[in-house]
Amino acid sequence: MRVLHRASQRVFSRTAGVGQTADSFGIVVDQGAEWFTLWCGIQPDTAPRIAALRVA
Repeated sequence: MRVLHRASQRVFSRTAGVGQTADSFGIVVDQGAEWFTLWCGIQPDTAPRIAALRVA
């Protein structure tokens, strides 16, 4: 498996024969949300933000 950050990398990897790909959007957004919770005491909903990144 290969971790990718851009959709174009995912397409290239699949055409090159990589079986599984993953992005790191969930990890990055969830880490930011945890820090936001520590600072502000509010836990944001991360699912819409992750979905928006995957569409972009």
